[in-house]
Amino acid sequence: MSNFRLSALSFLTLTLAACSTLPTPGQTSSGSRSLSSQALTCAAWSATTVYNAGDTASAGGVTYKANWWTQGDAPATHSGPSGSGQPWSVISGTCGTTSPGGDTTAPSVSLSASPSSVTTAGNISLSASASDNVGVSKVEFYQGTTLLSTDTTAPYTASEAVTSAQNGTRSYTAKAFDAAGNTKSASASVTVNISTTGGGTTPTGLNYFSAPYILPGESTPNLSSVMSATGQKTFMLAFILAPSGGGCTPTWDGTRTLSGDTVMGPLINTIRSNGGDINVSVGGYGGTKLGQVCADAASTAAAYQQVITKYKLKAMDFDLEEPEYENLQAINNEIGAVAILLANNPGLQVSFTVPGTSSGTGYFGKNVLDTAKRLGATNANFSIMPFDGGFNGASSQIAALEQFHTMLMTAFGWDSATAYKHEGVSMMNGRTDTAEHFYPADFQTVLDYAHSKGLGRYTFWSVGRDRACPNNADQLSASCSGIVQNDWDFTKFTAKF
Repeated sequence: MSNFRLSALSFLTLTLAACSTLPTPGQTSSGSRSLSSQALTCAAWSATTVYNAGDTASAGGVTYKANWWTQGDAPATHSGPSGSGQPWSVISGTCGTTSPGGDTTAPSVSLSASPSSVTTAGNISLSASASDNVGVSKVEFYQGTTLLSTDTTAPYTASEAVTSAQNGTRSYTAKAFDAAGNTKSASASVTVNISTTGGGTTPTGLNYFSAPYILPGESTPNLSSVMSATGQKTFMLAFILAPSGGGCTPTWDGTRTLSGDTVMGPLINTIRSNGGDINVSVGGYGGTKLGQVCADAASTAAAYQQVITKYKLKAMDFDLEEPEYENLQAINNEIGAVAILLANNPGLQVSFTVPGTSSGTGYFGKNVLDTAKRLGATNANFSIMPFDGGFNGASSQIAALEQFHTMLMTAFGWDSATAYKHEGVSMMNGRTDTAEHFYPADFQTVLDYAHSKGLGRYTFWSVGRDRACPNNADQLSASCSGIVQNDWDFTKFTAKF
């Protein structure tokens, strides 16, 4: 049976060849070849014909040679140089003659990069023009020796996002390929000089107490796009912590010094170049806080003053949570530092953010209020986080805010209107750590309440989560909400506050 199948395949090999070679003055009947060209009698490629290795066919005026057994694979879309993995290779630019070396004409290509000079974080756009006698099969784009992308359809384009981490000269190359594997390259360069200080003007008339949180590194979205789509102008960058190796100096997340950080500067430049500004949050859940390691309130304040000065801050948030929350000396240092900062930085807006409970806040949250009164840090906003505590929808959050409102009046002796003015809410969108779920309708209800009572702050965690998860999965994630939603649904609520 196997011998019969082999004979049949040999018969097909002999009878289905698409092109036959005829002797020419440069070739003897025995098949020896001289350097002169070789005449071909070519049949047009057919999808129903079986082609074996070495068989040739024409398509679109181009001659192709089969690299192995193939049927139904159109040469125009399934060709490449030897070793490319494609079943066909180009052997001539026109059907009828071929030179011993096949097509040797390289494509022509040019490359442009825009803008030529970059001073703010964003994208560099690359555009290549390419042509070839047998057609361009692809264009590869490189930054240095790193492949950025491949484009197979004209116009051939690519892009690269740059921040201050890429400061210097960026060299780009476009490498064009034709179907025969011939290549040619073109180059262009861009100068990147992005400030690492986060400097620039800080616009006035902005609402710093509507700034939603951003934790860079957790799938930070394109903030220019977010600002354009929502109208949100202020953002809360998190978190300032003590160095993980110890010491009373401010760092981002305990790992990046202010002078060595290359992440926050580009984000700040993007926000400010789009007419917005930043708020900076210190603390958060976990990590070592400056109040825990600095000797006293004065040294704690000196550390935070470095942050204010470097980023020209008009607002700061003190997110007081575990493990610092239960350390009374650390809380004294933090709140004492706030009193110093308020005195030394006229106009600085400060918020305290503490965990929320159904009764407003717990024992240690109440201690924050009492300590603020005792140390003279009352010119601030006091916000609770009504999530991760058995909450169920907006009604339970509003009930907690009402309880907290009473606590503010009691702690500071404020009347109702003054207490609401100093009160705030910091929510979590979508699925929370404890599998609570908060939807756009909940945010709208709480926003209506905040407007009706005159609350001083309305924000949420976080912009990076303000989009649905893949396949609308109900999951806890730093980069999606875990509920069905449109991109930036929740950020649109802070923009309305």
